[in-house]
Formats: sequence, C-alpha cells, structure tokens
Amino acid sequence: MSDKKIYQPLKEKVDGKFGTLRIEVFYSLGGYNYFSGNYSPRGIYLVCKPVNVSTGPYFLEESVLLSGNQKTEGFKILLEKLNRKSQKKIDTHFEKISPLANKIAELYESDNFSSIKELVASEVEPSPPAPAPETKPSMKLLTKEILSRFEKIGSQESSKDPIVVAKFFNPCGSGTWYATEYNPENKTFFGYVSLFGDYNDEWGYFMLSELESVKGPFGLGIERDRHCGEKPISEFNVPSLQLVK
Repeated sequence: MSDKKIYQPLKEKVDGKFGTLRIEVFYSLGGYNYFSGNYSPRGIYLVCKPVNVSTGPYFLEESVLLSGNQKTEGFKILLEKLNRKSQKKIDTHFEKISPLANKIAELYESDNFSSIKELVASEVEPSPPAPAPETKPSMKLLTKEILSRFEKIGSQESSKDPIVVAKFFNPCGSGTWYATEYNPENKTFFGYVSLFGDYNDEWGYFMLSELESVKGPFGLGIERDRHCGEKPISEFNVPSLQLVK
C-alpha cells in the first residue's frame, strides 16, 4: 500500500526555486506536535507543499523548505478521520482530488489558501477535528500561603543573597524563575530568570500572567516546584547566577 501524489507545475517559483506543487493524499497516525502543542487525529490528509523536483534514470528527488511562511511550508487538510490505514479510501480521496490539481495550484500561487479548503470541501467533506485527549489541569502558581510569605518577607532590595520564596519551572523544556518578591497590585514578580542557563540569564521583573499563559505539549504549563522550600538563592545550583552586589 502507498500514498498518492501529483506533481503540479507552478507558473512562478515559490521563494525563487520551488517550481512544483506536490499534492499528496496520505494516511497519518496523528498525535501531538511537540513544538506547537497542536493535536492531529489519525486519518487521511491532503497536503500541498512546494518542492523542487529533479529526476535521474532510476529516481526522483525532492528538495523542500522546512520553515518559513505558509506558502513555503505548505499546509494540510484532514479529509477523513480513520483509526486504521485503508488504501481503498486513500485511492477514493485521491480520485476526487486529482481533477482539482490545476485549480489548487492556481489558488496556491495567489496565496488563496482559504479557497483551496473550500474547493476541497466541495468535493470531499472534511471530517470535523477530533477532540484532543484530556490534558492535565494547570497548576495554581500562587497559594494564599505563598502570598502571605511574600508579604511577610517584603522587599529584599538591600540583600546580597535574597531568599527565593517560590520557584517556577517549565516541565517541557528550559526556563526557571526564582521569585524573591511579589507585588499583588500589579501581579508582578521580581527575581532571577534563567531561560537558557547562559549569559542571557538575569535579575528582573516577570508577570504572573506571563507564566500562566505558557502552554506546552499536552497542555502542560509552567509549574511551581512544590518541593522547593524557602532558601537563599546562592543555595540553588544556577551556573549563570550573578548575586546582587
């Protein structure tokens, strides 16, 4: 069994070098995109992507652009949700898409991506997106107890080794915030921000809303280290740490 594709010539090259639009109908196992956090269901998809095609006596080779805007990256449309791959259904969808190849290429060249989706929908009714699996609820970053501790400790501006009241971290990647002060009026922290563990790390302000807005894979957000008690920041193993002078 195999996926089905058409190579449709473009009148003008995309990005000056991609002169062919690959129109492909294929089956995907779906899942989460680690980088975007988006969920795609299993099923049959239509993918349109500009490529540069070279041919030899025994092969056909493609080169593509991996990043850029929608026109250079291409896009995909869910045609049918399907738990198991079916070559018969792939062939059926491909037979409906094939006559549209020239029109799809014309719309693609004019950046009219929404019309491509409407054109495909007129021939193949796309399946509604599958609901994403339940995700872990976001952690409450501030509790009454922690707010009380921030209020009691107050300003540590004059301290050379301030106490970290709350430590926040990204469970899916880099990023740690060591909060030493908190202003409840504007919901702003002050502390040491270590995003990459290098010279970019620094003391500064960061907002509670910024931490709460971060959503990673599987809906995971920034979390508070429940096991981190209050202690001077010098007791944390932070290679880039520059203590307040």
